[in-house]
Amino acid sequence: MSQLPNCPKCNSEYVYEDGALLVCPECAYEWNPAEQAEVEEGIVAIDANGNKLADGDTVTLIKDLKVKGAPKRPQTRNSCEKHPYCRG
Repeated sequence: MSQLPNCPKCNSEYVYEDGALLVCPECAYEWNPAEQAEVEEGIVAIDANGNKLADGDTVTLIKDLKVKGAPKRPQTRNSCEKHPYCRG
């Protein structure tokens, strides 16, 4: 029997295979061990669609403004370029 890795979420040793995925019965976390090797160290920024952002990507920040008595909230938009020192 091959040795399976511990769960990356809760570090449980009770992991089993379900097809191509590994499953933890304690926290119900499922992961693909082939994709787990590609995990990057540190903070990874993702957009609203789940795409990873790289250095130099241009993003638009949107903030709702509260206006008393208005039926809708107006939005402000700021465009900026993602810099390596930005967090999250």
